[in-house]
Amino acid sequence: MLCRLPDLLRTHRSQLKAEWLRLLKARPPISPMGLPEILRHRMDDTLTELTTFLRNPPAARWLERSPDCMEQLRQLCRCGLNPLLDYYLTGCDALQAILGPGLIESEKRLLEHAWHQLAQHEIEALCGVCCRCAPVVDLTEPAPRATV
Repeated sequence: MLCRLPDLLRTHRSQLKAEWLRLLKARPPISPMGLPEILRHRMDDTLTELTTFLRNPPAARWLERSPDCMEQLRQLCRCGLNPLLDYYLTGCDALQAILGPGLIESEKRLLEHAWHQLAQHEIEALCGVCCRCAPVVDLTEPAPRATV
């Protein structure tokens, strides 16, 4: 039964993207990179990654762990300006609105886990290169000398 999720994502892709874009437009962007017109171009790639992940899910014991709440993704970003925060939160809402009503509990859990894993990976990657999170280097101080 769980193998039908990739097919559902494929058949409902246009509905998912339309709902996702509608939800993104309803929120004010938290940064210039968070404009819906920019983020909409990531949707196909994100849904393809999710489909790939669902076709090759991790071990069954992975599903037994309770997923983190999607709102906890905001804690991954110290400055709160990561445009992927709203992107993934609204994407989760779109998935629940379009696919959620027709899914059994195990499918919902698998979809939620997969989406959270994908979101966490992407948010952490972008935060990893954020200059707001990088340690501040005082360029007026001489660099410490290396000792051999």
